[in-house]
Amino acid sequence: MKKFLLILAILAIIALPAMAQDTIIDPVTVDNILMVGVFGGFGVIAITELLKRLLKTQGKLSVILSIVVSLGVTAAYLAINEIFTILSFAIYSVIVALAANGIYLFPKSRNG
Repeated sequence: MKKFLLILAILAIIALPAMAQDTIIDPVTVDNILMVGVFGGFGVIAITELLKRLLKTQGKLSVILSIVVSLGVTAAYLAINEIFTILSFAIYSVIVALAANGIYLFPKSRNG
């Protein structure tokens, strides 16, 4: 799990300078990628859950699968809407992957 968090931190560090420039992150685009997706209304979380059940993955493999799905759906969404650039892909991919993996759940109490 520490390696996973290190990779996410590195990706975030790469994205931060881009966000500090004139790049504007549209929260509506992030929501669209997460909820609507590109495959008949299946968003990132729905596609990930479907694949997890079909492939019967658990643990770290499920997180890796979620990141791969996040990258694919983000790339497809940006390409379809003709807003794909390497910079926007990197930034939106990090944000979508963090949201899809419930990054807000990681800081847990270590008591008990």
